[in-house]
Amino acid sequence: VPDQLAGFAVDVINSSRFASELASLAAQDAAFTKALLEIENVRSFLGTPENILGNPNTKHGEIAEQVEVRIQNARSLVGGGESTATFEGVGRTDPTDYVVDGQNVQSKFINGTNQTLAHVEEHMEKYSQFGRDGNSYYHIPKDQHEQIQRVLDGRESELSEKTQRAIREHVAKIEAETGKPFNEVVKPGVSDYREVQQGTVQKTLDKHEQDIEERNQQRKDDILNEHKPSMAEAAKATGIAAAVGGCMSLGMAIWLKS
Repeated sequence: VPDQLAGFAVDVINSSRFASELASLAAQDAAFTKALLEIENVRSFLGTPENILGNPNTKHGEIAEQVEVRIQNARSLVGGGESTATFEGVGRTDPTDYVVDGQNVQSKFINGTNQTLAHVEEHMEKYSQFGRDGNSYYHIPKDQHEQIQRVLDGRESELSEKTQRAIREHVAKIEAETGKPFNEVVKPGVSDYREVQQGTVQKTLDKHEQDIEERNQQRKDDILNEHKPSMAEAAKATGIAAAVGGCMSLGMAIWLKS
């Protein structure tokens, strides 16, 4: 009887674990589908270039915004979270380009790191609270932000000393105007400058899609590992069998004495 009870307890625990595993995998599949839809939304946006703001040389600005919002959401969704970035409630010509985690973001994707920083300063002059109110910041190309950080850290750089000096001056001015560290006011986007140009953005989306697929597979592997049989379950089954067996023994003893 104890062996039968233990076997029954194991079956119950295995069934519960298997049901939980299936539910988690199904939820992950749904999240993966939503994440891919975010990328598809960018491709749909690119499908009507006549509706993208700017001329052929500046359309990458609004393309960068779409990539930023959709890829951030895709990464969050496939990781088991919710959408974190949105254009909702933001006009196309507002001081804010999009909202991330409840904070207002202005995107500046300009050719040349110093030019990008100059555009940040121009925006700050026009909108006196932006970057200063604790609820707003700027996104710039990831590669440009890395370039700036190398200069600030004093690491080796391919830039001329004149260009590096100009970068340090821009950073000092931004920090003086906001009273905040540069990296709180100006943050890296998910894309390099060249990745959001009209001629390269489709390859960029392919790269992001592959990354989302890899993240999804890792999540599914984690789910499978989390639902493997464990020593804790074996101990639980033994405890259940012992408890039930004890109750049965007590009941039998009482019945025999009656």
